[in-house]
Amino acid sequence: MKLLIILLTVLGLCFADYYSDTYDNFDVNKYNELEYIRAAIDCIMDDGKCDPEHEFFKQNVQDIFNNACARCSPAYKHIVRGYIENGRRQCPYRMMRFFQRFDPTKTLRQPLWDSVKDA
Repeated sequence: MKLLIILLTVLGLCFADYYSDTYDNFDVNKYNELEYIRAAIDCIMDDGKCDPEHEFFKQNVQDIFNNACARCSPAYKHIVRGYIENGRRQCPYRMMRFFQRFDPTKTLRQPLWDSVKDA
């Protein structure tokens, strides 16, 4: 029985799917614009309206943290990296709240960053 569970777990990991590629062509340079990154953070934090791209991110952000972006395509990892870098640089207080909400124990941030930093 243990062997069957292990086998099914391994097979599930082998066939794990990426998030939808709908937004893989998102222009990450938009995050350089202060108003855009503010609006994106506010959307995800339930403090503002969401555009379709950030509504998608909002639905998956906790899973992205919990699994260090394991289901992220290379393009999506690049987007997550741009969001984190530009958010930290331009909106440090908002990003502090973002990290506190999705990683209150401060144990998920480094694995997530390690996963996306070279994207």
